[in-house]
Amino acid sequence: MTQLGYHTVFAIGWHSFPWSSMGFFVLPVLLGLALFRFSSGKQIWQAVGAVIVVLSLFFLLLVSMSTVSVFMKDRHAYATGNYSVIEGRVENFQSMRIPGPEIESFSVNGVTFSYNVISDACFNDAHPHGIIQPGLNVRIFYTEGCILRLDVRQ
Repeated sequence: MTQLGYHTVFAIGWHSFPWSSMGFFVLPVLLGLALFRFSSGKQIWQAVGAVIVVLSLFFLLLVSMSTVSVFMKDRHAYATGNYSVIEGRVENFQSMRIPGPEIESFSVNGVTFSYNVISDACFNDAHPHGIIQPGLNVRIFYTEGCILRLDVRQ
């Protein structure tokens, strides 16, 4: 979408859902199923496999409940227009440090935004070269620190 010299580079949607937080539990479930299925007659390994599957599914359920509810709340805010908009230049940009936490932050006209670069349904700048740069002119649609849409001036 282009409006008044801006180009939308991010809008919250199913593509931005943090699928990786769900995928983390797939490997333990598969391992548990393999132990349960292929442990030729060894009941202890079948029991270990069953416990791994049950625990993995339990934690997947917990993560899903929190992740999905937050995502749906933010997505609904965007769809219904229940957000704030700020426009200006990117200032105080702090990129992710390697090694270190996957957190980046910046401010626009005194409003500070901070996000996890890897697992966040809101804007997370996971682009290979990074979209956010110091001095970049942006328009941000946000709610409670969640960037719902990011437009960059062309």
